[in-house]
Amino acid sequence: MAGLPPMVNRRLFFIAVGSVAFAALAFAHHSTSMFNMGKPTTLEATVTSFEWTNPHTYLHVNITNAEGKPEEWVIEIHSTAIMLRRGYTKDYFKPGDKITVVGGTMKDGSHMMRLLRGNKADGTKFYGDDFSPGSAGTTGEK
Repeated sequence: MAGLPPMVNRRLFFIAVGSVAFAALAFAHHSTSMFNMGKPTTLEATVTSFEWTNPHTYLHVNITNAEGKPEEWVIEIHSTAIMLRRGYTKDYFKPGDKITVVGGTMKDGSHMMRLLRGNKADGTKFYGDDFSPGSAGTTGEK
């Protein structure tokens, strides 16, 4: 930055530092480190609600645990922007839908999961982090 006026040098410095700080925060936010993504778990569930919000959409579901008791779970998916690009809408999941989901559960044991993939009772597949470019998220593929 030699030869530039001091004000430009300072401005470039603050832009560079701000960009690095923002990138670090954005990367940290999108981490899945709190989920056990290396050992996916499968849950059979009934949708109670679908939260169409940012920064993530959430499926609220009920499952029956190994002891036969009901449990409420939250399934984290992507932002509404990503969901829209993949063909999903706020009405894709409805209360009462029977689904099977596969994902990484929280390492702390709380009833939350990060979605990898799943399917509806009719066999229609849906995707979270397992979405592969070139395949449509909601084609009705079975």
